[in-house]
Amino acid sequence: MKILVIQKKMMGDILMSSVLFKQLRQKFPQANLHYLISKMGHDVVLNNPTINDYIFFDDYDFPRLLKKIKSENYDYIIDAYGKTATAILSFLSGAKSISYRKGYTQFFYNQTIKRRSQHQSIVTTKAIEHRLQLLEPLGISFEEVVPDIFITPTEKESAIESLRDCGVNDDDKLIMISTFGSNESKTYPLNYMAQVIEQVAAFPVKVILNHRAGEEEKVEKIKSFLSRGAQQKIVEGVQLNSLRKFIGVCSRCAALIGNEGGSTNISKALRVPTFSVFAPFVGKDGWFWGENGTTNVSVHVRDFISDSEKQNHENFKPVLFKELLNEFLERNL
Repeated sequence: MKILVIQKKMMGDILMSSVLFKQLRQKFPQANLHYLISKMGHDVVLNNPTINDYIFFDDYDFPRLLKKIKSENYDYIIDAYGKTATAILSFLSGAKSISYRKGYTQFFYNQTIKRRSQHQSIVTTKAIEHRLQLLEPLGISFEEVVPDIFITPTEKESAIESLRDCGVNDDDKLIMISTFGSNESKTYPLNYMAQVIEQVAAFPVKVILNHRAGEEEKVEKIKSFLSRGAQQKIVEGVQLNSLRKFIGVCSRCAALIGNEGGSTNISKALRVPTFSVFAPFVGKDGWFWGENGTTNVSVHVRDFISDSEKQNHENFKPVLFKELLNEFLERNL
């Protein structure tokens, strides 16, 4: 048995679709399982023992990619991306193919799945469950399963050494802040995030402000809102300039708190306690996987304000979830 799973684009999607391999490996222990992904997402599935090989969209134009896929002689292709280009690729591959039922692509596949409108479990939520539905034609029924990220002992030790170089002691409690979202509309207002950091800094912790290159000015803006005491809790000089370095440092943290997105999905997959703040326009029911009220908590403006016209960032003030955040910190530190 040889199976290809396809998932293009964002890091979070590539991580979510990796749950398919855990179930495929359980059902078909000797199968040869390949993952066709965007190269930028490779680091979140690196070292995954259930995946035999990777193919990257970035390495091929369409004709060469089709030739590569046909040469592999897959028995099944599971297209978790389900867009026109991957539908055509699946159709021309010669393999039996499975994907979601969509009006404009369903005729390219041997079997299509209608996505359920309601999630079955808050452990998995729709983001994971819709992907697991793609396994039903292969006789794999639903089970609660969540993504894993695999980190090597060398990566862990490297992260600890880099933190020591920044003045972090081995017994320090570290809190990673998901300081910004993937874009402005997904980013909790900076003055509100400063209030969250102030609340966190009241505990016996040290704080890392995660950010990408080019966001230094916004980091300084947040720091300008903080009291001197809170500023002194911030660890300076931590190099998170690669995804694997971020994963290593995150694995050392007592918790991650902040904007929902790639960072929170990574921390949850590492089993690091996570407090996620959702953007108002993002549907919480699709992405709050792993929610348990203790080590994994998320908040959305809709949890506190019922009037849809007032469900915006401006009204989503930190005081609304201050008690929840305190309880989360008390439980996990």
